[in-house]
Amino acid sequence: MEVVGIQKVLENKYENFLHGIESCLIYQSIKYRDFLTRIIGCKSDYLIAIENDQIFGALPLMSSDGPLGLVMNSLPFFGSYGGIISKHPLAYDLLSNKYAEIIQSHSVLSSVIIENPFDKNKKQNQPKNELDFRIGQFSPINFHENHGAMLMNSFHGKVRNMIRKAIKENVKVEIDINYLPFLKETHNENMNQIGVKIKPPSFFSELPTFFTNGTDFDLFVATVNHEPVAALLLFYYNQTVEYFTPVIKQSFRSQQPLSLLIYEAMIYASQKGYKYWNWGGSGKTRSGVYLFKSRWNTREVIYQYHISINPAKKISASAEYLAVQYPYFYVIPYHRLNT
Repeated sequence: MEVVGIQKVLENKYENFLHGIESCLIYQSIKYRDFLTRIIGCKSDYLIAIENDQIFGALPLMSSDGPLGLVMNSLPFFGSYGGIISKHPLAYDLLSNKYAEIIQSHSVLSSVIIENPFDKNKKQNQPKNELDFRIGQFSPINFHENHGAMLMNSFHGKVRNMIRKAIKENVKVEIDINYLPFLKETHNENMNQIGVKIKPPSFFSELPTFFTNGTDFDLFVATVNHEPVAALLLFYYNQTVEYFTPVIKQSFRSQQPLSLLIYEAMIYASQKGYKYWNWGGSGKTRSGVYLFKSRWNTREVIYQYHISINPAKKISASAEYLAVQYPYFYVIPYHRLNT
């Protein structure tokens, strides 16, 4: 068995390997790799452990080169997960050793392995000198009949009331990719209002280029009197639906359109046979967003960021500077900065 960089001729085998492991998500896929390299201008370094033309393990890596050195993430961009994916202990060890060899280079400033919270093993024993963590939340949606009723009965009473209110307010839900401009505009509004980094414009413009509408993703839209008031971008992969980009017009919050939107999208995904609805990660403090998600029959798991910082490099920079020089990459915990 040997570790090699993935080549074009092996990409189909790699995808088949991922689909054979239930915990694998869209973040580790070839389409998502190509999408990120286009929209954030990073480099991909995907490794596979292979023997007799069969893949036994993989490590998706991406890197961003900047004035302070090379930063590597598995994986970057808004909480994407990575880490070693393995069906064999030897494959894991070979990939782990190769990763340790790569990050020992003097040119590497820092490297981060972000655990996949769906990976029950979550071994990830790579070199590190810092740990960070997030709270992952997901809802089981694998009902085989009466999908709407089964989902509704699983929710907290407050969620059921929000859904009923939206129905009473005559909120309508549809699937329509033509609302991508609305998604982009409202996303920018929502993020600017709370001071959070927005997704780049290319995220919205390139989305249909790299992913297949109706297969890889869907755009759900809530309307009131034919006016769009909320939207939700979902990604589909393997057994899991990704709650990726929700947006809502502030003036319509009281009518709860997003709650009905989520409910209808969950029914749709459950009917299509998906098992899990991944809400994504939350920070260390349990915010209002965390509480909102927790009421949808949600399970919780802690997952870690394994951070290796080059001891030879002193990082005298601000968080703002790093965000500009290494966009959408996790570089270093802020408490380690020498500003």
